[in-house]
Amino acid sequence: MVLQVVTPDGCPVEAYASLPAEPDLSAVLTHISGRRTVLDLGAGAGRIADPLAKAGFEVLAVDESAEMLTHVRHARRLQSRIEDLACDERFDAVLLLSHLVNTPVHAHRRALLATAARHLASDGVVVIQRHDPAGRLRAGHTMLGEVEIGLVAVDASQWPIVRATTQYKIGERQWDQPWEAVVLDDDRMTAALEESSLAPLRIEGSWVVAAPAPRER
Repeated sequence: MVLQVVTPDGCPVEAYASLPAEPDLSAVLTHISGRRTVLDLGAGAGRIADPLAKAGFEVLAVDESAEMLTHVRHARRLQSRIEDLACDERFDAVLLLSHLVNTPVHAHRRALLATAARHLASDGVVVIQRHDPAGRLRAGHTMLGEVEIGLVAVDASQWPIVRATTQYKIGERQWDQPWEAVVLDDDRMTAALEESSLAPLRIEGSWVVAAPAPRER
């Protein structure tokens, strides 16, 4: 019997380690062009961190799951909850991907963005992946590499709060990950950034790029 390891927040490690980097990697590369050092918050199994490291970026992959981090091969690794992270380094780019910003808990979202802000160089950028507010979440299935991903039991009756279950299948193995999220429109996203002294540079669909807010004189 194969042990199916799941992280404290319900992420199936084997499924996450099998997901391909694309199409998200290309988007990230576009947003961090010209940067050198990268902090990947909630890096998981290194889906984005490892390809960036192989491409020549200096990457620190941070995740609370030791099991996830065992799959990171090329980036530096640090086990920590995102909101607890306090290292001395400052980075040219900080990544907050996988819709982490869509947590329905306001204090948690504020803590995630605050961590990104305090580890950002003065001329750095934060790259955030959110649920696209223009694209209603619908049930369905798709293939990403060898992983079949299904979105089922979608409940958007209390919009912008959405509840659903993501199913991951590899061959005969299946993992169900129930979740709840708040969909952030552009105004809500901007307000969340401002709470952590960040200012939006670009908000386009699922992708948000922010920088340190100018200091008042």
